[in-house]
Amino acid sequence: MNRRNYLKSILALTSLGIGSFSMFKWLDPTKPPRPITFPDWTKKALILTELAEIIIPKTDTPGAKEAGVGNYIISVMSNCYDQQQQRNFLSGLGDLEEYAESEYGMTFLESDSSTRQAIVAHFSSSLIESSTLMMKVKNKFFGKSFFFTLRELTVEGYCMSHIGSTQALSYDPVPGVYQPCIPLSSHPKSWATK
Repeated sequence: MNRRNYLKSILALTSLGIGSFSMFKWLDPTKPPRPITFPDWTKKALILTELAEIIIPKTDTPGAKEAGVGNYIISVMSNCYDQQQQRNFLSGLGDLEEYAESEYGMTFLESDSSTRQAIVAHFSSSLIESSTLMMKVKNKFFGKSFFFTLRELTVEGYCMSHIGSTQALSYDPVPGVYQPCIPLSSHPKSWATK
């Protein structure tokens, strides 16, 4: 390599470094975004409660609505998730409301049970269609999708609630002696404590 080409490459790398630093300072990703205030979450409490009830409906055991899963989702979102994750979740919730209005001409809360299930099925199908590898790449760069986070928090909140852990799951608050061989029923419940 001759000296002229070497100097050109050094100059190009220096220009690229200065340009990228200037772009970084211009975009300023360290500037904190506007915090999401608590009233933003309380407005969404009803819709989150209904969505959780569709994911875990009431059958012979209580559903997610009775377990207070909607309040759990709001509590975890507002206290444990960072602002970008909160914005992604609220954006996904907004997409769900827009889809309900554009496809069915009414809000999610105004719609009947079968329409709500169809809306949730539409959003859950996006999880099934994508492959596991693509899902991991997408989660790494863009964060978890709205419905994935909603489903994860719904199941977590239900299993951690008093109703979920005592009525839907088997719960033994004070385990007794070790019994190596016990008879099992045909359809046993999962254990709340592992």
